[in-house]
Amino acid sequence: MLKKILVVMIVLAAVASVQANALWNGSFDVNSANPDGWWTYLADSENQSVTIEVGTLSAYAAHISNASESSSQLGQSVSASAGNVIVVSGAYRSTYWGGAGITIQYVDSEWGYLDYAYAQICSGDGEDSGWLTFSFSTGDGEGTWTAPEGTAYITLKIEEWGWAEISYDEMSVEIVPEPATMIMIGLGGLTLVRRKRA
Repeated sequence: MLKKILVVMIVLAAVASVQANALWNGSFDVNSANPDGWWTYLADSENQSVTIEVGTLSAYAAHISNASESSSQLGQSVSASAGNVIVVSGAYRSTYWGGAGITIQYVDSEWGYLDYAYAQICSGDGEDSGWLTFSFSTGDGEGTWTAPEGTAYITLKIEEWGWAEISYDEMSVEIVPEPATMIMIGLGGLTLVRRKRA
């Protein structure tokens, strides 16, 4: 019984250690001039912008203004492996019309496209939503939230369309090893416990 409890504790500790935020500057606090560590794509740069504003959840927040029908994006790529479960979370504040969603693209070591996951964050109704949180993973939206065979990186895209005015803060991507890996970590921990007792 004690052995089972030890295995469970080791697995839980391992899960906690691998679920740290993989994003750089997910709170947008590193550089108040631009979203440091993030790339931007503006299809209509005359009518779209990404700026950093004073935040309420942390010191700063990213603000995407989209006065166009074209899509605007804020993104970042991080390392991942086949079988990893991807969990995306954060906070947003919609103050205008338009909508926004999260896309994850899985790519191989040469940045070749493999698969995707998608979930809608919001559809603005013209009213100030206030700060709201979101979290997406297995079972949410479209596509797969488990990295397919050959995955070397994932690219997170925050996409907006249709005259959107939305701010983001406390963005997080957690990369969770597949269950088989967790079991192996637990068994490895049990082996260490047995060796210590011997």
